[in-house]
Amino acid sequence: MFTGIRTSLSRVELVELLRSHSLPLVLGKKLAIFLIVLTILIIVTSFVASVIVIVNVPLKIFDFSQMIPLEIIGTLLLIVIMAAVVPGLLTYFSLPRIYDRDLDVRVKLPEGEGEPSINADCNRKLHTLGSDLRLWMRQGLIDKHADVYYTDRIKSNVITYGNLDRARIVFALDVLQEMSLPQLRSILAHETGHIVENDYIVTCMFSEVTKILHYLFWPVQMINRIIKTVFMYLERLPLGILRFVFSGFSFVIRLIINMISMPLWLPRALLYWESQLAEYLADDYGVILSGSASGLITSLMKLEDMRVSLGKSGFPRRYDLFATVVAHSRSLESNTVIGDIVTFLSELEQSHPNSMRRWQRLARLGMQDVRVK
Repeated sequence: MFTGIRTSLSRVELVELLRSHSLPLVLGKKLAIFLIVLTILIIVTSFVASVIVIVNVPLKIFDFSQMIPLEIIGTLLLIVIMAAVVPGLLTYFSLPRIYDRDLDVRVKLPEGEGEPSINADCNRKLHTLGSDLRLWMRQGLIDKHADVYYTDRIKSNVITYGNLDRARIVFALDVLQEMSLPQLRSILAHETGHIVENDYIVTCMFSEVTKILHYLFWPVQMINRIIKTVFMYLERLPLGILRFVFSGFSFVIRLIINMISMPLWLPRALLYWESQLAEYLADDYGVILSGSASGLITSLMKLEDMRVSLGKSGFPRRYDLFATVVAHSRSLESNTVIGDIVTFLSELEQSHPNSMRRWQRLARLGMQDVRVK
C-alpha cells in the first residue's frame, strides 16, 4: 500500500494519503456511529413509550383516542433525547478526571526511589515520547493538546483518554521498563491515531449508554442463564442420544432469546465493531508516524506477550517477521469456514480485532519500511 513512498512526502501528506486509502475504514466507522445513535434512540423511544402507555392505563393522563398535542410530542422527544444523551455527556465530562485520580498519572518517575538507573531510563523514554508528540502537534497532525504520562496502577497496557481539547496517553510502568524506545514510539504513533480520529471520545460517549441498555434486559438474561444451566446438567446425564437432543433444544431456545433481545445488545456489538475499525485505522497511523510496519508488528506482539504474562519472548529477527506473520496467517486460512465463523462470533464481544488479522494486515502494507521526512 505505502511501499515505495520516499522522502518527497512529509508526514502530513502521508496522513492525507492514508485517509484516502483507508476510506472504507473511515466510512465504516461513520456508519457504525450512525447505527449506534439510531438504535439507541429507537430503544429509548420504545422504552419511554411503553412506560407512558403502562402508566396511563390506571391514571388516564393522556387520551390516546384523540390526537396528541404537539406540546406532548415535543416533551416526549425531549425525554427521549435526554435519556439517550445525558449518560454519555456525564461520562464525557467526568471520565478523564476519574481516570486521572484512579490511575494516579504522572509525568516523571522520582529519581530518588527504586532503581535510579531504571527510573532515569524511563524518564528519558517519557521525555522522548513527549517530544515526538509535541513535534506532531507542531506539524499539524494533532489538532488538540496531548501529553504523555505513566502509571503504576495498571499492568501491560497503554490507555488513551481525554476530551476534545486535551488528550492523555498513559503508559503502564512495566511497558516503559520492558519495551525499547523504538517499540514505544510505534505504540505512541498508534495511540496518536486514536487521538486524531477522536476514537476515545466515541468510546467515552457511548460505552456507558450501551451498558445501561444491555442491563435493562436483565429478565431475559436471567432466563437465558437459567436455561443454559438446566440444559448443561441435562446434557451430563447418561441418556445416550437424548443428550444431543437436549443440546439442540438448548441452542435453539437461547438463540431465540438472543434474537428477541437483539435491540439491546446490538448497540454494544456496533460499538465493538466501530472500535475494531478504529484499531485498524490507528494501525495505519502507527505505520505512517513511526515509519515502520515491521516495528509496529513487533511492538504489538511484545505488548500482547506482556499481557498474557509469558515473559520475554524470543521474537524472530526484524526481516523474518513478515514471513512469520504471513506463514501463520496462511495456516489459519486453511480452515476458512469454521475458523472465520468462530473468529467472527468471538469478535462480536471484543473491542479489539483478532491479533493475527491485524498483523497480517500490517504485513500487507509493504515488505519494506515506509520512509518519511
